Amino acid sequence: MARVPGRLLATLLSNGTVVETFLPDKTTGNANPIRAKDIGTAERDFVWTFGLTPENAARAAAELERNKHVNIACDVDEAVLPKLCVVRAAGV
Repeated sequence: MARVPGRLLATLLSNGTVVETFLPDKTTGNANPIRAKDIGTAERDFVWTFGLTPENAARAAAELERNKHVNIACDVDEAVLPKLCVVRAAGV
């Protein structure tokens, strides 16, 4: 499957929930944030949904815990994209 490059924005809320938002590079549309119940679940999402290596996901989770926010370049599988955002082609 094709991969779609973009940015992963993750924010740790005060109740421990993590809001994960994917913003594709070459398209416009509305983001559809997903929520993880805790940092451990978010770390698994970083690997399985957002295509990070386990090492980079662990690094991102540590930064998220420390700074409460993380912004990472990543690429997602094209099949997962409809779950993460409503996409229109750029210029349409």
